[in-house]
Amino acid sequence: MLVSVIIPCYNVASFIGECLKSVYEQTYHPLEVICVNNNSTDETLYYLQTLRETLYPDLLILEESKKGANAARNCGLQKATGEWIQFLDADDLLLPTKISLQLTTIKKTGFSGFVAAKATRLKVNGEKYTYELQEADPYLAAFIGKAGTTCSNLWSKEWLNKVSGWNESIQSSQETDLMFRLLLAGCPVMFDTNSYTILRDRISGQISQSDPSRRWSQLILTRLHFLKNIREHYPAAYERNQQLFCTFLMSSLLTLATYNRPKALELYRLMNFTSWKPTEGYGISRGKAVLLKVIGFPLFTRLR
Repeated sequence: MLVSVIIPCYNVASFIGECLKSVYEQTYHPLEVICVNNNSTDETLYYLQTLRETLYPDLLILEESKKGANAARNCGLQKATGEWIQFLDADDLLLPTKISLQLTTIKKTGFSGFVAAKATRLKVNGEKYTYELQEADPYLAAFIGKAGTTCSNLWSKEWLNKVSGWNESIQSSQETDLMFRLLLAGCPVMFDTNSYTILRDRISGQISQSDPSRRWSQLILTRLHFLKNIREHYPAAYERNQQLFCTFLMSSLLTLATYNRPKALELYRLMNFTSWKPTEGYGISRGKAVLLKVIGFPLFTRLR
């Protein structure tokens, strides 16, 4: 069973060597490794070519002129021949058994969908943080950002093609948007509670960067679109998670309001919180939830 590893590359000359080393040290084979240079202005392309000439003769190097990680991933996806896809950002690392252990479970169960797995973030100062999963419900897990990450998950190419890959029109909430579309298409999810992926923070130079107001706005809009569709196609999932969906959105709106209150108010008016019961969670205390319900979001954000 061939696995294609797709790595979008933008100004990652300082990282790509270690990243590729973690890929080629995987205990699972066969692998197809695809690096997509995305308008790099440093020596990324030179290093990729050097690594192919000296260490990895089977490395496939592609060029994508459209800006953004999603365009680069889709470029790699179009060329990939593997049944399973491992996306990897060029500054991140895989532990040696990552693909092998996930594929072992897949082969045993005949699973086809996407594997949602934990990931560990390595901050610039050396601190580590492991992302948790919400295994109880895949719809809720994706909604609150606990269904794995782009690089920790393993993706069925068949399902990725069914939903036409990554959405190139957005610059944030990319993996959430992808998972929402997969779930709405009926894609199954398998949860892996282990962390085999290291996500390394870097100060600058990432393919997709935006200001906090833009990121939070996109996060909320992506989820509003999902709610509209899940309510129509999977009403039972919507009903059992409705209060949690609303609490998470309220928390997200409060965060957005700290950066851009007019935008937060604009998005608030798109939502229907009339049936929301004051529920704590996602950074909202019971007292804060009650106050929000009593005086309303506009007044609450004015008094903060």
